[in-house]
Amino acid sequence: MSFIVFIVITITFFIAHWLAGDPTALWVGPHPTEQQLEIARKTLGLDESLTKQSNNVVRLNDFVAPSVTNVIGVENNIISPTENAYIQLVISEQLASAKVDVVSKLGDSIVKSYSIQKDRINISLEAGFVSGDSIEIIADALTDISNNVGIKNIYKYYVSILGDFNNDNSVDISDLNNFVSAWKVKSLAYELGPVTGTAPHFKPNVDGVFNARDGMAFYRMWHWDYGRVGKMKAKMGPQIGQDLNSRVIRDKLMIQPPKGTHATEIIINYLPNEIQIKPLSINTQSDIPISLTKQDTSLGELITNHIHSINEAILFEINDLRVEQALIQISYRYIDKENQIMGSGYDEILLSPVPEEFALHQNYPNPFNPITTIQYDIPYQTDIRLIIFDILGREVGQLVDRTLDAGYHSTIWNG
Repeated sequence: MSFIVFIVITITFFIAHWLAGDPTALWVGPHPTEQQLEIARKTLGLDESLTKQSNNVVRLNDFVAPSVTNVIGVENNIISPTENAYIQLVISEQLASAKVDVVSKLGDSIVKSYSIQKDRINISLEAGFVSGDSIEIIADALTDISNNVGIKNIYKYYVSILGDFNNDNSVDISDLNNFVSAWKVKSLAYELGPVTGTAPHFKPNVDGVFNARDGMAFYRMWHWDYGRVGKMKAKMGPQIGQDLNSRVIRDKLMIQPPKGTHATEIIINYLPNEIQIKPLSINTQSDIPISLTKQDTSLGELITNHIHSINEAILFEINDLRVEQALIQISYRYIDKENQIMGSGYDEILLSPVPEEFALHQNYPNPFNPITTIQYDIPYQTDIRLIIFDILGREVGQLVDRTLDAGYHSTIWNG
């Protein structure tokens, strides 16, 4: 008699919940015996898989497939190329099984492992990862204890470029500042090498030693980054902090950073047919990359990143000025040891460099008919006479006879 009452109550409870809009009828109450469950299954014609139980809850009609409700573990979906990645998928219910695959856009062989713990899938990816790669994690065949199978889930992650420590998609003065500071204290969190492959898609295999391999890996990534289109253009932006402190001393351009500057970025643009500018080499007894420079002399673009040991000035050499004045464009950034901006901005400087000695240069074109240009250098203000003689030593003409300022001069002669 008790069995009949039990079945009637069960059917009534199930139908009531079904009519109330609950697609999954639940038995809530004292845990029934196996004998009672077997009678209920036979009477209602239920398959055993539809009456899985957990504590005091029996799911009689589970047709809802499991789904991913949350993803934990990788901030902003950016994976460091040198650090292991741990990702956890939170599932809507307990899983019986699942399948996880990892696919690299650049064809990297990624070592993975994963485990299922009730309603969690824990995924582990082993570093190093190819710099600049894209990785897809595919969670498929999510199967619950009632054999319901969920849809395929694809999650995309980006591997940051090697040496980009602040994840701004650039290897620049801020990263150099971080790298040099880490080098001094041998902080292995900033270790990069050794590497295989080519920039920017290096694959690091860090060895627990901070040495020249790490420095070379950083330099090659830095050099690649500033080779991208527009990276060496002087940037017109708002003035922050102190103005550019620069001056020209004969054939040298000197830029003095403000006190407390730990790192400086200088970008100079110039017309290469008017002038050539190059940074002066910096003597150092350390293998730390104190100063990195990249230049395109054909386009008139120059960038230097400099780490200061003291508040030293940055010097550039001015060469081959063939006009009385040349306009150069400069953008600059000064940052402190904590990568805080101390000053930045844009400036234009009108150069009138002074040669070191008197010089009379070969006229061009030569031979000519009938016009040629004669160039000459004057290191200080003085009286100048420029006279043309023929091959017999006879005076043909006098082109200049006056006081001229120091500088690079030229005169056109119509012969």
